[in-house]
Amino acid sequence: MCDYGKCKAPFFQQLHSKLTEELAIIQQDEQYVLKAQERSIKAVRSSMELLRTNITEQPFKSEQEEIVFFKEVKPVFCSLMMYHVKCYRMESRKPAGSMEAKLKFLHAELQEIDTFFASHLAFFEYYRSGSTAMDDKYFIRGRQDEHYSMEVQYLCSDLSFSTGYDLLIARLLANELLAADINEAIYNLQNNTTKEEKTGNVLHAAFQKGKGYVQTSYRAKELYVFLRSLVDAEGVINHTYKSFFELIVPGIANKQSHAFSPTSLLKYSDKVDMETRDNVKRLLQKMIRNIENY
Repeated sequence: MCDYGKCKAPFFQQLHSKLTEELAIIQQDEQYVLKAQERSIKAVRSSMELLRTNITEQPFKSEQEEIVFFKEVKPVFCSLMMYHVKCYRMESRKPAGSMEAKLKFLHAELQEIDTFFASHLAFFEYYRSGSTAMDDKYFIRGRQDEHYSMEVQYLCSDLSFSTGYDLLIARLLANELLAADINEAIYNLQNNTTKEEKTGNVLHAAFQKGKGYVQTSYRAKELYVFLRSLVDAEGVINHTYKSFFELIVPGIANKQSHAFSPTSLLKYSDKVDMETRDNVKRLLQKMIRNIENY
């Protein structure tokens, strides 16, 4: 999440953190995949309504604020909606026949993702490269003239809450999550790694990943900061932070990672930002408040 204004940024960050935590709890607690997706969709919808209310009641103070919102903030929330809706549809439509039928179904879903990406290759290259030259055309409402593709017009049903291109970014982010899930399901099918795949629950492992692990709503960067700070504060006295990671992190999972590895977590040593530090500080503050009740 971004930091572009003292008024709005904390609200967006807190809303996103709360939603991430709620989704993690749903995925951990809900046994049935379709029910978990229904609850997740409802949670994301509620957060997006709060997002809409916020920008309606507190209009953007500058064009730059509007650009950052539609380029960096809203797509994060909207991508979660798209992701869980697609997960629900895939789970409800999955074939119950042979492994070949299930693999065909999953490969068709991957092909759909590839086709979508190819259809908007120029825009996605612009977005991923960090370019800003066309931001005022893509992410200011009412500016989508000759750059306004037919699909963007179709996506943009609410002109007060979308530029259309924010939804293309959201779909890109959602597709990245879906592709990871689908590839994991394909791997599980091909290797017959669990009884559930053999009995026909094709995406169960992907949607319920992390079962048996300690699940957290925190991201890799936040885990890195929290665990390293624990060692540096001498909360752990018989390990370096690297050896502590080797002992601890293989048993931790979040929505993006089935299980972390020490190597993957150590890669965040030079990627810690202000938002990460603030999120860890809030975690520590919650811990302090809870201690008073023990």
